[in-house]
Amino acid sequence: MTPKEMIETYGVPVDRLMQKWFIDHPSTIPAYKMTEYHLGWRDRSLAPSKAPQGKMLRPVLCLLSYQIFRDTLETALPLAAAIELYHNHTLVLDDIQDSDDFRRGRPTVWSLWGIGQGINVGLILGYLSGKFLLSLSQKGTSKENLFALEAQMNEAMVEVAEGQSLDLDFETRMSVEPSEYLTMIGKKTGALIGFSTYGGAFLGSKDQALALKFKDFGRKLGVAMQIKDDLVGIWGGGANNREKRKPKTFEGGKKRFHFFKP
Repeated sequence: MTPKEMIETYGVPVDRLMQKWFIDHPSTIPAYKMTEYHLGWRDRSLAPSKAPQGKMLRPVLCLLSYQIFRDTLETALPLAAAIELYHNHTLVLDDIQDSDDFRRGRPTVWSLWGIGQGINVGLILGYLSGKFLLSLSQKGTSKENLFALEAQMNEAMVEVAEGQSLDLDFETRMSVEPSEYLTMIGKKTGALIGFSTYGGAFLGSKDQALALKFKDFGRKLGVAMQIKDDLVGIWGGGANNREKRKPKTFEGGKKRFHFFKP
């Protein structure tokens, strides 16, 4: 299966489920339409549109992990959507913190409508993530299993915030040890990818011990991906929006490296 086929098989149903919520809950409040803009369903005039979206990596990993144990995807789609919504919550706030003007080839929410509305969009995405997670109860997930999923997701959310805090702190320092860098990306990137594989595996198997092994795999995968992205940011001239990335520094042994945040 090619990446395109994988997105069509696993990512498109998640996108449709998220979009259906907005269709079913129309609102005149501007921040909702701005949220749809960020998710690629509206243009900068807030008219309906179709724009490039993200890789949908996290929901795809969630559904792939689930499908190891189950034949269908229907039950796991709300969990995958919750993960994607929370990921986008972090992206909107990250754009504000880094003063990034572009995301996925389009102006960022805050650069069009201001920091205040950007924060509102980030909050909406975070709150909707929780609503989608809780909607698993309507798919037959028991209260006990839902509590286990929510506990793991909350843990990942805290780690993402910790990782972002470390990342911003590193921007103020002349050097960062490789071990500190690995801790930071393990939290900022690895934690949510770890929950993605954990969540799919737990929902499919109901086996906590096994799902925690999936979590460890996902976390390590996230760390490896982040390292690759940062290396591309340093030496890959074709990296997307490289000119808009903020350089950082860390020291490994006697050599100092500059890397760019993806």
